[in-house]
Amino acid sequence: MNLIIKTIIYLSVLVLIFSMITGCAAKHMIIQKSSNTDSYKDLNQEISGKWQVINSNARFVITFLDGTIHIEGWDSSDGEKFNISDLEWNGKRLKCTCIMPSTGKTRHSDLLFIDKNILKGIYEGDVSGEEIWRRE
Repeated sequence: MNLIIKTIIYLSVLVLIFSMITGCAAKHMIIQKSSNTDSYKDLNQEISGKWQVINSNARFVITFLDGTIHIEGWDSSDGEKFNISDLEWNGKRLKCTCIMPSTGKTRHSDLLFIDKNILKGIYEGDVSGEEIWRRE
């Protein structure tokens, strides 16, 4: 019986050491901690607001409801709203797919939160390129 207990303790220590060396335990703890930190909530508040795409008629409003991001977008020249899907926000990077219903044109945006006034990145779809969203 004593040998069984020693074996269990030995194996537990090995698993703990292995997870520390590979980063599994630390990575898990960081994910849990970062999702509850004030800085993550601050970033949500900083990205919230009205945004315009430079050199475009596209406008967006980003809000959070119960910690979940929501985006409404439209063409400011005629008011037509985009259908927005595949929305992702990790506190640093915003990804979404925007479709203009009248034309079917699709854009997959992948933007980095540079500061409280700038989102910068690329889009792909019917056409591809770089884009910058600036706070209105």
